[in-house]
Order: sequence, then structure tokens, then C-alpha cells
Amino acid sequence: MHPGISIIIPVFNVADWLNDCVDSILSQSFTDYEVLLIDDGSSDGSETICDEYAKKDKRIRVFHKANGGISSTRNYGLELAVGKWICFVDADDLFISPDALKVMFSHATDMVDLVIEGYLEFEGNVPETKTEATNKRTISRNEALLLMYPSTDFPYLGYVIAKLYVKKIIDDCRIRFDERILYKEDTPFVVEYLCHTSNPIVLELNPVYGYRRNRGHSASTMISGSYSEDYLTSLDALISMRRSIRSLSNGSNSLVKAADYEVFNRLFTIIGYMESHGCLDKSRLSSIRAKVIKEIGIFRFIRFYIHRVRIKIKRKFHRFLEYVQ
Repeated sequence: MHPGISIIIPVFNVADWLNDCVDSILSQSFTDYEVLLIDDGSSDGSETICDEYAKKDKRIRVFHKANGGISSTRNYGLELAVGKWICFVDADDLFISPDALKVMFSHATDMVDLVIEGYLEFEGNVPETKTEATNKRTISRNEALLLMYPSTDFPYLGYVIAKLYVKKIIDDCRIRFDERILYKEDTPFVVEYLCHTSNPIVLELNPVYGYRRNRGHSASTMISGSYSEDYLTSLDALISMRRSIRSLSNGSNSLVKAADYEVFNRLFTIIGYMESHGCLDKSRLSSIRAKVIKEIGIFRFIRFYIHRVRIKIKRKFHRFLEYVQ
């Protein structure tokens, strides 16, 4: 009998947090799940912790592999998972409610292709649990795709965590993480998945998941430290997302524009990143600019650039008015 949910947890040198993560799963009121702990070549004792949990609970399966990065580890887990639904959990995060999986699975019907839940960001040990009135609603695929981009109305929802995916869709469409993308690698997976859905999406933003900021081995923590070339692959992530969205026969105009604009905007995000680390490479930037123009076209690039300049002028004018007043 296959479990309702396969929980895939990539593990790499997270001994300080792994117990909290797995214990938050084992304490769930919903029990029809399997846990796949995929050890990606840990050397801090995490591998031993994984083996100890497998001895304690038969629902936990442990696999050890050579280090290949988080995308290869998640892909490895997808090949091994046997549940009807897939849930990704990072090994230094945790579920903040014992009913988290119960709530998520209650929405996982045959007429739903994705369940999106809320999360809390926190630093340190245990996040403070919040109780809010439910805001569950059903949205279309195009609405869900728009939420994969920065929004003023919702927290950023492009993370692969705090969601339930239909395993059959992933398998039938051979959806996998691109192992060449080393930063922002999860959102292209979610976007590609959504582009293969036909049923409605359930959106419920009550937080059930705790996302730990400033994690020692997370991509965001390493990127915010010393300069890393890995950050530049975030452009490839946005290009991948754009191509998935552009392949749709009925993508909305606002969605297509968002996909185009974020590819354009990533150029300036990369410029800011290089400047903040004192690594501005004009030759490299020229190559990146050419890549962006090739992707979205010179006319869109010029139109977006004019729009960007106008916004900057307006902001400077408003600051001037505030100053003279």
C-alpha cells in the first residue's frame, strides 16, 4: 500500500537542526506518509542521525549518496518516492503545527493538482506559532504562476516547500530540478510543474511550515557572504521559468509580461550583487546583458529599460520634494 505523502528531505551537514525537523514530522497527527532522508555526503554526523531515525520508525527510509547539491538530492528522492503526493522539506526547517500534514492533505483531492500552504520565516530555534483565520481559496493555474513572482499582496510563494505535488504529474511529465542552476533553483521546478496542471490549485496561507533564515549551508546564506558565481545562475532560473510560461497556449498577458520583465530585471539585480561585493566585471556583464536581450528581444529590453528609468526619476523627484519641504 503506497502512502498518501512522500516527504523528501535533502540532508547535508545539518546536524544542529535535523532532529527538530524529523521530530516535527513524527509528531504529526496525520500518519499516512513516508520520509525519505537523502544524505548528500554529509560529514558532520548528520548521516548517523539519519540512520538512527530509520531504526526508530519504519516509515523513514535513508539513502546515502555522494555530494551533488540540493537539486540532485531532490531528484534522487523523486526517483525513490512511492507516495501519491510529494512534499519537500528542508532539513533545517520544521512543521510548526502537529496538524500541518493533516491540513495539507485535507485539500489533496483528485480534483486538485497543487496545495500551497503558508510558512513563517524565523531565525534561531523554534518559530513562534501564529493562529489566523483561514483564507483558503481555489485559484487557477495562471493565478498560481503569477504568485511565483514577487508580490505586494502575498509573501513570496516560489519556494518548493510548504506545498503538495501530485506524484503522477511529476513522473508522467518527467519534471526534475535543473542541477546546473545553483541559486533560485526551486522556482523553475514549481513553474514547470504548474504548466503541466489542469485542475485548480488550493491556496491557504495559514502558516504550517517554519522556514529558517540565515542557515549555515543554505544557498542564500552563502550568497550573502563572500562573492559567489553561483548567484549568476539565478538568471538561468528566470529564463527557464519564462520559457515554461511562454510554452503555454493560454498564458495571460500579465503572466507573460511578468516572466519577461523578471528576466530583464535580473540583470540589474546581478549588477547590484557584483557592486556590493566589489566584483563588477564589465566584460561579464556585457555577456549577461547580451544573454538577456537574446532571450526577451531588443524591443522589450528597451521598453523595460525606459520604464525603469522613469520609475527612478519619479523616486528621485519625490525624495527631492520631501527634502525641500
